[in-house]
Amino acid sequence: MKKLNKKLGGVLMATLLVAAAVITQIPVNAVNAKTTVTADFQTSEGKLMKYQGTASTVSIPADVKEIGEEAFAGNTTLVNVTIPSSVEKIDYGAFAGCTSLETVTISDGTEEIGNGVFAGCSQLDKVTFGKDVKKVGSGVFVGCTKLEKIEISTKNEDLVCVSGVLYDKEKTTLIEMLPGRAYTAFYFPSTVTTIRPYAFWGVESLQKVLLSQRLHEIPAYAFSNCKSLTGIEIPYSVYRIELNAFENCTALEEVILHPSVNYIHDTAFSGCNKLQITAEEGTYGYEFAQSLPAPEEETKEEASISILDSIAVSDEEILTSSEEDTTQNSSQSTPQNGTSTGSGYVDPLELPEDSSVLGKTRVIGNNAFVIMDGTKPTVH
Repeated sequence: MKKLNKKLGGVLMATLLVAAAVITQIPVNAVNAKTTVTADFQTSEGKLMKYQGTASTVSIPADVKEIGEEAFAGNTTLVNVTIPSSVEKIDYGAFAGCTSLETVTISDGTEEIGNGVFAGCSQLDKVTFGKDVKKVGSGVFVGCTKLEKIEISTKNEDLVCVSGVLYDKEKTTLIEMLPGRAYTAFYFPSTVTTIRPYAFWGVESLQKVLLSQRLHEIPAYAFSNCKSLTGIEIPYSVYRIELNAFENCTALEEVILHPSVNYIHDTAFSGCNKLQITAEEGTYGYEFAQSLPAPEEETKEEASISILDSIAVSDEEILTSSEEDTTQNSSQSTPQNGTSTGSGYVDPLELPEDSSVLGKTRVIGNNAFVIMDGTKPTVH
């Protein structure tokens, strides 16, 4: 009888152990499984929401498809990070303020990098883009003062980095000058028609810039905090200078505006306390210059600026702001596709190409300009 009881006890114990093992395999309720914390990674439906670890080298889990806003922001222990091919998008400020980060490898598969993703990563000196990166936001590398170049896959059909400047493949859009390149003078390629917002933000070594003759506007924050920039001539092709375009360029003493400029945001030259504007009397630029306070002999000390805060405005908000300003100043709006503005102006350079036309004429102020190649105005 004792032997039988002992045998039954053993069977019962084995049964309980099996049951316990089965229970541990039962999946968590689907509702509770949407947000998962695995070691140092907090994820939600394929999106990495927050990294809470302290490792110096991090590989993103292979099931992550998107890295969320500020997921690693402010992490001071991260030195190396690899973005796997599963990640399609990196959101705004994801690695901003990671002041120990030195190396970033973005694998094939990642297509989009949001605004300010690596802003303020002051030790970052090596970045690799895979072949699929197509869209790069504004101010991605603002404050990365050691970054001189980006290694881009030869199979990438959308981006190119030339001498420390990131462009689209055709070099018609200048996306960003890398702060570590330390240019004192920069001459735009003649192919450039567009500058991205924040393209030269905080490049403190830059003293002189020669803009492309194909630009139509200087976008928001384009040259903000270029504190060594002393002077610039805005080419005849430019119509607009947007908000904070030259904000806190504290050494800026001279800006030459041509009569083509018909809109300047009130904040375009905020903090430029030494500035004098040269413009033809009777033009929009002249009237704007008259509204500015007299230049100060000494530049006032500027308040400290948070890099991430400075790029908190999204591209969409910048565009919305510009559209609102355009509505309020409809009589001075930029011509688009040859259409008439409130002043009845039609820009011949925006009309469809005609092979029989050898030159185009533009009347600016009291002068007529004949433009033969679409880049260099000649006075007649």
